[in-house]
Amino acid sequence: MSLKRKVFVRIAFLISLLVASICVAASVFIIKEHRTDIKEHFRAQTLVLAEGVKRLILWNDPVALRRQLEWVVRNHSVVEYAFIEKKSKPYIYTFPEGVPKALLGRVPVSAYAPSVWTFQNSDRAVYYDVAARVGNMNTALHLGLGRDEIDQQNRSLISTIIILGGPPVMLGLLMAAFFSNWTTREVGLLTEALRRSEEKYRNIFEQANDAIFIFDASTFRCLDFNEYAAQQLGYSREELLQLSPKDISSKGDLFGEEILRQIRAGNITMFESIHKRKDGMEIPVETSSRIIEYEGRPAIQSIVRNISERKQAEISLRNSEAKFRSLVEQAADAFFVHDLEGRIVDVNRRACDSLGYTREELLALSVPDISLQFRSEKLLNIWNRMVPGEPVTIESVQRHKDGTTFPVEIRIGRLNHSGGRELVLALARDITERKQAEEVLLTAHDEMVRQVKVRTAELTAANERLKHEIEERRRTEERLLNYQGRLRSLSSELLLTEERERRGIATDPVHGLPTAGVTARYGEPIRRPHWEPPA
Repeated sequence: MSLKRKVFVRIAFLISLLVASICVAASVFIIKEHRTDIKEHFRAQTLVLAEGVKRLILWNDPVALRRQLEWVVRNHSVVEYAFIEKKSKPYIYTFPEGVPKALLGRVPVSAYAPSVWTFQNSDRAVYYDVAARVGNMNTALHLGLGRDEIDQQNRSLISTIIILGGPPVMLGLLMAAFFSNWTTREVGLLTEALRRSEEKYRNIFEQANDAIFIFDASTFRCLDFNEYAAQQLGYSREELLQLSPKDISSKGDLFGEEILRQIRAGNITMFESIHKRKDGMEIPVETSSRIIEYEGRPAIQSIVRNISERKQAEISLRNSEAKFRSLVEQAADAFFVHDLEGRIVDVNRRACDSLGYTREELLALSVPDISLQFRSEKLLNIWNRMVPGEPVTIESVQRHKDGTTFPVEIRIGRLNHSGGRELVLALARDITERKQAEEVLLTAHDEMVRQVKVRTAELTAANERLKHEIEERRRTEERLLNYQGRLRSLSSELLLTEERERRGIATDPVHGLPTAGVTARYGEPIRRPHWEPPA
């Protein structure tokens, strides 16, 4: 059968099945709804009839009661029987052979709520027994509704539904023909796309920089591999196809039991192992394996990466870390590494010695436990403002295990761990001696300031005295200048007097006679004035 015919048959079957399911569902729904309507209708009718037979029971008129029941059965096609039970015994009934015992003893509790019970007779015919209580007496009126008679009323409607389902089936066949042509074209396009995808996958498979193997999931025989895999192991294609994982692995078993369990569970499993080349050289590799379907059967696809360079880098890194650890352990400063929540992650020997804790005890503590001036909020504020590569220097006070405290200078730097975890590196130095020296310097500075103040006061007083002496000297000099002026005046007068004596011409002021010299009033010669400077 051609692809087009297969598609047509399948679509036609599905559409026909859909239409048939809709018709059946509609028919079942209609039947159930009609049964419910009939039951509710006759529950109401039974209440009305119960009121009518109540009077006839009180009048004790069995003939009228029987006629009443026969009239109900005769005029309602769905009513198959009617009877009245009194004290759980048949009183009046329309059964030709008596009332079945299974129908007795079902008197409703309330006179206003008839009960409906499904009953099946010995011929497996199903009836809906509708019972209504007659007054306050232990008496009930029963009407039996035949289920087949109720469903008979819906057969015409069901036939109509089935007939109406024919055109959709024909339409479905036309749609099936259309979709078969469209699907055939789409399948052709998809087939071409699949071929191109397989070709592209094959190119990627062959040109990958990692070795790719496909092993049978049961026998572990090598089914396929790329060119890089053959080059990495040094085998030809024919030789490699004859090998198994045990022949490739230097340990004899490439997949352990636990690895196989994870692979078969559908997980992508990564593990490290050592492959052995044809020449016997061992290569460390990292393998990523998962279960796939290959040519209709389960297979294990393994992508193998040569990690020789990475292993060498890891060895170098471990050596570097050991060297760095040795330097850290021998450092003179305490070395702390903690996370952003303050939990201590690593310490050196100096940190343990300075605080009196063992390494295990320190790793169980946090920064606020050893630093008095740091609390979680303050720490978080400091660390959030820090930038990687820009350390910050602060001073704090650390507490020894015995309770004593000592000042420290801490240089804090934020760093990004290789695992993506942000950590803080802190180098703490005990500055007790420096603080003591600073105290001594501060005391000396205060003493020097005090002495400077005293000397300044003394100099200020001396300066005031000097100013006073200078002022006195200035005044004395002014007095000397005044005396010098007076001296010059007296000198001038003396010169005039001498000039007069030298001329020798003098007259007596009384007689007007010339005299040889000028005498004093009492006969003493005139003397030159004598001047002495003031002390």
